[in-house]
Amino acid sequence: MADFDEFKAYFEPKGYRMGYLATVGARGRPALRPVTFFLSGRKLYFCTTTGDAKVKQIRKDRRLEICIPVNRGRWRGYYRIAGDADLVKDRRARQRVAKNFPAVEKHWEGPHDPNLTIVEVKRAASRYLPPGKAAEVDVKL
Repeated sequence: MADFDEFKAYFEPKGYRMGYLATVGARGRPALRPVTFFLSGRKLYFCTTTGDAKVKQIRKDRRLEICIPVNRGRWRGYYRIAGDADLVKDRRARQRVAKNFPAVEKHWEGPHDPNLTIVEVKRAASRYLPPGKAAEVDVKL
């Protein structure tokens, strides 16, 4: 069974991973897009521009699901995580989280830029398809 340490290993050496974020969009339809995810401690985050559609969707309905592809040689797998989004507003928390994701300084004017929204993925259920396997397993992340 996969655990957090194995999950975390997929983020190394860069500290972030591309994946896919699904939110509840217009008329209740799924809205799916690629997003860069990163870890701070044991918490999973992504950043986006405050005026972006995904922020509006999260403010309306916090439910989300993400998929993070994982590769091992020629084999492919993924983590699927369902849960809720929490917008990180606390000043100290924003500073701490932004330290773990260098793109904050590259794309925004630091962790307190009002155009930056930091989102924590609150994990409720996680599934893992190990590379080269045919069946998902439940995992605790």
